[in-house]
Amino acid sequence: MRGVECPEKPLAKPLATPRRLRAALDGGELVAHYQPILDLRAGQWSRAEALARWEHPTAGVIAAGEFVPVAEGAGLIGRLGVRMLDMVLADAIWEAGPPGTRVSVNMPVSELREGFAESLLERLDADGVSPERLVIEVTESQVMQHACSVRGVIGDLRERGVRVVLDDFGTGYSSLARLASLPIHGFKLDRRFIFGIEHSVQAQVTVKAVVAIARAHDLATVAEGIETQEALEVVSSLGCDFGQGFHLARPMSAADARAAFGSPVPLASGKRRRERMAPARR
Repeated sequence: MRGVECPEKPLAKPLATPRRLRAALDGGELVAHYQPILDLRAGQWSRAEALARWEHPTAGVIAAGEFVPVAEGAGLIGRLGVRMLDMVLADAIWEAGPPGTRVSVNMPVSELREGFAESLLERLDADGVSPERLVIEVTESQVMQHACSVRGVIGDLRERGVRVVLDDFGTGYSSLARLASLPIHGFKLDRRFIFGIEHSVQAQVTVKAVVAIARAHDLATVAEGIETQEALEVVSSLGCDFGQGFHLARPMSAADARAAFGSPVPLASGKRRRERMAPARR
């Protein structure tokens, strides 16, 4: 695999067609890159998100945004999800992290059907992987559209130790009452809340309120899209549990992710930042 990537540029002309995408899946060109996630309290890497990348033989690394819509339209999104899960289990980068390190993989809601939890747990058992190592990410909008049908599956996963978090939280316009009824472990605040938060009092108030609600329901929060040191300091002071973004780490190969987990975080500790900035608690 390739090392740390620069932000991907849009392709001059589309390379992702259904036919080419099927060939890429068959040929092993679709791989997992990993973006480390910082525990803002402990000041260490403790999570990573697996991100689909197409290692094209001539165009180089192609970002998921260029081919995931094609996969959805061609009915290949489920196969892509399975491919990513296979790679996450094979790479097992949690072995290089501190105790409790987990890796999240995005899964389309269409895959969360009856029998999914059982088949996943059988696969984990066969590979000798603890369910605690895996996090399933599903987008808020998709989950809320199919809440009745996926609630039981999410509950089964939770009972067996696999965590489920909502991605892109804040874009699905779901009521917090309905959200609280789902047996999830947490959610990732959409990057639109975080981008420029150091300059927006309104965004800070919103994130602070969301974090308070999450804590009331014992849910973890991940602030994604952190692109500046100032934004990191703000989300730490507002009580977010985890941080993710280009300022912290870019998506990287499994080998580079292993090296990152084994190295000190090259930034000021979120824990120290929070202790300095947060008001004293009574």
